[in-house]
Amino acid sequence: MEEIKNNNMFSNDEELVELFFNEQKTEIADDGFTHRVVSHLPGQSSRLNHIWTTICIVLTIAAVILSRAWEAAWGMLRGLIADVATIDAPSAPMVVVMYLVLLGFAVVGCLGLLSAERKLAL
Repeated sequence: MEEIKNNNMFSNDEELVELFFNEQKTEIADDGFTHRVVSHLPGQSSRLNHIWTTICIVLTIAAVILSRAWEAAWGMLRGLIADVATIDAPSAPMVVVMYLVLLGFAVVGCLGLLSAERKLAL
């Protein structure tokens, strides 16, 4: 290996590291140990987690539809727009910034939930 290094036959360090590890590689017989460990990993609990998450999402959608919650949300949005439109000039920028910050928190919270769900799915 020292000869190869001195002759600069490798264009980068990655090839040299790969060669080193290939030379040092040893096979160890595990008599099925790896297969037994993999078979005991929590695959079923992951499936149950997906089923439970799906049930919760369906129940939440049903609750929103049955309670007509979108009407309340639409009314709040219309009220918010009316409030911003009627604010006097000196305080308007501060109120708009406050609403944008609240909107930002809502977006970040939703993205956090999506990210957590994706991590659970793995």
